[in-house]
Amino acid sequence: MEMLFRRFPIQHRIWFIQLLALLGMALMLFIVLKQERASFTELKKTELQHLTESVISQLESMQKQVDAGALTLVQAQSQAKELVRAMRFNGTDYYWIQDFKGQMLMHPIKASLEGKDITGLKDVKDKLFFASMTRQVRDKGEGSERYYWSRPGSEKPVPKLSYLKAFQPWGWAVGTGVYIDDIENLFWKQAISVLISASVLMGILFTIGYLLARSITRPLVTTVNTLKDISEGEGDLTVRLRVRGNDEITGLTRYFNAFAEKVHDVVSQVNTASATLSASAEELSRITDEGSRSIAVAT
Repeated sequence: MEMLFRRFPIQHRIWFIQLLALLGMALMLFIVLKQERASFTELKKTELQHLTESVISQLESMQKQVDAGALTLVQAQSQAKELVRAMRFNGTDYYWIQDFKGQMLMHPIKASLEGKDITGLKDVKDKLFFASMTRQVRDKGEGSERYYWSRPGSEKPVPKLSYLKAFQPWGWAVGTGVYIDDIENLFWKQAISVLISASVLMGILFTIGYLLARSITRPLVTTVNTLKDISEGEGDLTVRLRVRGNDEITGLTRYFNAFAEKVHDVVSQVNTASATLSASAEELSRITDEGSRSIAVAT
């Protein structure tokens, strides 16, 4: 495996490491956001439970007035319907009241449903959502369901998450819900903030990685090119590399300069010796020529 990586330039390997780091961060971010999205939906479901329980607590307060004789059961239930009818949260989200048989007792948006059996209602996916929630309330005292329902003032069905809780003394169940796209909008508002922060962090890491790559590859390339010139016989042995830093590459640069200095000294000595030898040869040749002329004159 090591030899496989060594087929690629160091700069490419550094970019590969950085790419793996960025991909790892992106994968981690994807997993975290996916888990956060699921937990965000669960938090909304818990919020619906608390909101519904707050209404149930008001019904319990009215039941206490009935027990005390301050109100009749009919009066308490009538006041409870009007009280719940006016309640809102998140601006337009509301509550409804039904019984355990699936009859709608109060609906603040679609009054036409009041007094009707709603267990046969289906959403655009043919889901009997009211029947499902009613059955859950009878069996467990509470229930939740996802289905399609139109927003107030609109006829277009959109995904909705609802929660229904029983109030046993009256045989009622109080329900409420939130639209999934509202949950999605809140989630993505937070997710975008996280993504922006992650992008800034990735940009910083990319910049640092780029600078690290340059700090490694630039002096290496300079050293390699200088050695190449020397090996091809075209190098200037008086050239010295800049020594900056305290890493392994700086050590390589320092030792290269020392090596070049030694080679330069050796070459200088060889040149000096060569010049001396050449001068000696010329002197010997001159003496030889003079000796030859002297012999020729004597004869």
